[in-house]
Amino acid sequence: KLKIGYLPDAVFDSLLFQGTVDASGNGIADIIALSNALDAALFSAQNIGRSLKGSYFVVNASGVIINNGTASQAGLSQFAAGSEPYFTYSFKLADAGSTANPSSSGTMEVGDWMVVENVTGAGTSGDPYAVTLAVVNNAYETMSGATSLANGAPGLVPQPLVANELQFLRGDATWATPTNTNTTYSIKAETVTGGADLDLDAGGSGSGTDTISFLGSGATTISRTDANTITVSSANTTYSISAVDHGSDATQKYIRLTDSSSSTDDISITAGSNMSIARNGDQIILAADAYTAGLGLEVSSKAFSMEYPIAVKTTAPAAEYEVSNALWFDIEVL
Repeated sequence: KLKIGYLPDAVFDSLLFQGTVDASGNGIADIIALSNALDAALFSAQNIGRSLKGSYFVVNASGVIINNGTASQAGLSQFAAGSEPYFTYSFKLADAGSTANPSSSGTMEVGDWMVVENVTGAGTSGDPYAVTLAVVNNAYETMSGATSLANGAPGLVPQPLVANELQFLRGDATWATPTNTNTTYSIKAETVTGGADLDLDAGGSGSGTDTISFLGSGATTISRTDANTITVSSANTTYSISAVDHGSDATQKYIRLTDSSSSTDDISITAGSNMSIARNGDQIILAADAYTAGLGLEVSSKAFSMEYPIAVKTTAPAAEYEVSNALWFDIEVL
């Protein structure tokens, strides 16, 4: 373990932090401040059944605390009235020097430790507690802050005061309140042609607007209802079917599909060769034309007629197909 050479083992092994001491006053103010600190430390040590030896204080504001050889009574004693102890104290220097001031520079610095190395006396006005304090000099100075032209130097954090509770330590070694750089946003709906926009407007330290556009298509429509509402609507599409004439071409008829928005799609039906087409309401009628064959043979869809008599072939006629104005047929019964 780390050993501070000039502290006796018994003191080093019993180190107990008791509080902080402000060394920024002078004279009697310092004496009262340290006497009060020693008084509270003694009360605490006795309550837990230990000696005041090893108790230590940390300097929280730099200054000079002088030796006190005159018995002084704590001004805010922890003890009952009439039993307040008296103290004198002196410093054993941790570094070279022979003056009463604890450090070679003549001042106590922030972060210095004052350790109770020895206690004698009975704590009365005639025989006060004589407290010897060893000073453990702070190896670090308080940090120095950076500027726009020079780097800072490492060191201890400056003491935060009550007023600094919600502040932060800046690079220039000062406590400061954070600057509000939050960007806030508001949202609103706007009407645009064919739909609506959702606008995100930056506020606070920000600026500008981001927009998301919603546009309708076909039977779906987008509209702004109010600043906080965009409505999406869609109508069902229904269809009707009908047969219609071409208009200028009698050989064509249409099967027409009409939707609920009056848009149409047509299928065209055209009569081919030897066919006729007609419409009766929503009916489209296709019929074959009558067919006239040679020698007066007329064929329609299911009947035929002839201008000549028909004879059944029983013997071979003199001509292949016509004898005395008659048509001859080979008839085969299946």
